[in-house]
Amino acid sequence: WAAPSPRFRYYRPLQALSYAIERIAWGFTPARMRAVGIFIHALCGTLIYCALFFLFRDHLLAFVSAALFCVHPIHVSTVALISVRSVLLSALFMLASLYLFLHFLSGGKWTFYVASLAGFVAAVLSREDALLTPLFLSACAFFYTGSRRRAVAWVISFILMAASYWVFRLYFLPCGQMAAGNLFSLQAIRSFLYSLFDYCGQLILPVTARELIMPQARLLDRVAFAAALLFFAGSFLAGIMRRERIVLFGLLWYVVGLAPLAGLAEGVRLFGPIISEHYVYIASAGFILVVAYFLLRLRIRFPRTCLALFVLLLTASSFMSGFFTRYYKDDITFYLYLLRTGKGNSFFRVNLATSYYQKGAYKQALDQARLALQEDADSWEAYLVLGNVYKDTGEQERALEMYEKAASLRPAAVVFNNMALVYKNRGEQGEALKCFSKALESDPGSLLAMGNLAAFFIESGEFLKALELTRRMSALDPQDTSALVLRGIASASTGDQSAAQAAFEEALRIDPLDIGALRNLGVLYANRQDYQNARRLWGMVLELKPGEPETMRLLEMLKGAEGNIW
Repeated sequence: WAAPSPRFRYYRPLQALSYAIERIAWGFTPARMRAVGIFIHALCGTLIYCALFFLFRDHLLAFVSAALFCVHPIHVSTVALISVRSVLLSALFMLASLYLFLHFLSGGKWTFYVASLAGFVAAVLSREDALLTPLFLSACAFFYTGSRRRAVAWVISFILMAASYWVFRLYFLPCGQMAAGNLFSLQAIRSFLYSLFDYCGQLILPVTARELIMPQARLLDRVAFAAALLFFAGSFLAGIMRRERIVLFGLLWYVVGLAPLAGLAEGVRLFGPIISEHYVYIASAGFILVVAYFLLRLRIRFPRTCLALFVLLLTASSFMSGFFTRYYKDDITFYLYLLRTGKGNSFFRVNLATSYYQKGAYKQALDQARLALQEDADSWEAYLVLGNVYKDTGEQERALEMYEKAASLRPAAVVFNNMALVYKNRGEQGEALKCFSKALESDPGSLLAMGNLAAFFIESGEFLKALELTRRMSALDPQDTSALVLRGIASASTGDQSAAQAAFEEALRIDPLDIGALRNLGVLYANRQDYQNARRLWGMVLELKPGEPETMRLLEMLKGAEGNIW
């Protein structure tokens, strides 16, 4: 809703590229995008199997570890949430880099080493956590059965690349979470140590399972945390006293994988346990390796018990994973689910209110926004939702009151933009223009404010100003079809029909289903008395949005062929 804080400014071009490819291939279809997530997750499981086999030469251990990793319910949110695709991509390229590196160490050609470096670069461009790859490689090199000295020597290139990228980001694309002061402060270390055991407890008994077993109770949280302490301490002692290298490797992998949490305590507190489950995605492979190792140790004396436990774990995990996916079917169900597991979280409450508002469920939106203010009296987003509801229901005075409260807490561009729309609806054009100006002062790159201001200029007959704004919008985002549609309307209004047609057609090239472009290009054809093409385009609009009022009005006008529609 506003410009990102420097603390949370990320650079993840491969995540953006994956979205772009999917948009071109089949559009933003949630089911297909989640299918891609499942596919990437399965690839990660396959690479875990390959890497563990290379390290320990044990097919069964690698298979059990990979199988349990693939079905563990803590990964449901990571796979189901399209917004955290970066975690899956980063893990995929990181594991590919690790596998290729091990292949090179086992006598492979130089191409494997170069490909491993390329995989590391791809992982880093997917998500900043991948800077840990050299640590994972170092751990593998230390536990590698071949020449450790040679293995460690080949890791140096990765370390230098990681250090160079870190310095580059600190100076040219700064992100507060990557600053050394945030990673090594006393608070960060304390948060990291707590997270080690808290996430271990979540791997033993996921938060959703606890909520289903004992709703609204905290007893299972304490039980899971205590179990995590015992598991970690027992595994570490067993690894040291019995020299169990696989156990020590698994624990080391788990600890290294959670290292980014040293600088993410704020985010974990804000987003709660479910949204934060993706932080343990790559680290969980180490925990699961330890579990698989101890499970297979039973096979020596109790083979049937071992098999039964494996089948039980696999079945229970698969069932829970499948059951938990029901909470991801739509945004309202998802936020209600988050509120059950993250009680008193105003962030989720505001998002739930926003979802209700977007679906036209105004009463529920008002109720949730008011509850959010009870949980956090300084929630500017809650006031924004209240203002939006009042604006849409015609209570303009109350809408302005809510927007003013939101602006006093955070002078965000979206707040001033919406205030401008209220003033415009009331016919106070001067006040509307002032608010649009404030919106662009708050965020000069706000496409929302620029688009609404361009529409304001078009309605006011100031077409040249509108055209200038749409050019600025396209310069900021060449893929923004709304800018092209507005440019087309402004061009047509000035009599430049060819420029208008070019703008609408360019918008449809970017998004063939853009309703605004289809409708307005139809208007252009109707004005040329090309009624066949006009009906065809408006028919496409009604297929996408049956009963759309403006298009129905245009079709009625077309029946009489009453001159120009604009």
